[in-house]
Amino acid sequence: MRRFLFSLVFLSLLLSGCTVSPAPEAEQTTSPEVKTPVFADAAEIPAMFWPMKQFETRVTLKKFGQEVHDRFNGFHTGEDAELLPEEQDTEVAVYAAIDGKIIYRNWVSGYGGVMVMEHEVDGQTLNTLYGYIDLSQPLASLGDAVRAGTPIAYLGDDKSRETDGERKHLHFGMYSGRALKLNAYMPKKTDISEWINPGEYLRAHGAVD
Repeated sequence: MRRFLFSLVFLSLLLSGCTVSPAPEAEQTTSPEVKTPVFADAAEIPAMFWPMKQFETRVTLKKFGQEVHDRFNGFHTGEDAELLPEEQDTEVAVYAAIDGKIIYRNWVSGYGGVMVMEHEVDGQTLNTLYGYIDLSQPLASLGDAVRAGTPIAYLGDDKSRETDGERKHLHFGMYSGRALKLNAYMPKKTDISEWINPGEYLRAHGAVD
């Protein structure tokens, strides 16, 4: 009997021209596309790379934690990779040291062009800072996800806006946590503990050129 009554109700709805609307669909959200460089097929891709070719041999003038008194004063938060003699008038590439995301890309007084990448390594958030770079050639953009070993910028030209009037070189820094830090120098030696020695860190993690 119940089935018969239901059939009568359904038939009357059809005859009256009524329709039953479907339940509203759940709102769909899409994530913004990120550009991830595609590597050629390889059995194993190293986890970390030096930010410049021959990086270790280039660090000759300003090292991590070194006290400096020139245009700047304080204790150096990173390592400066200098030019090779033949590179003054050539484009010198800077590479992402670790898989990560570009969280900052701008002009900064004292640096010229600066890029900061955020990384997750062994459950810890790390940031790498690349200073004195040319931002006019966007090899990588803000928000991009980038694989380690991928070119992200070129060094800025010697004594130009790209280097804020400084020599052509790379300042490479590293620190833990999610806060944005742009310091090239810290006023007190004890403040250096907020930063990580980038050369030692990459060396200990088997970085390659």
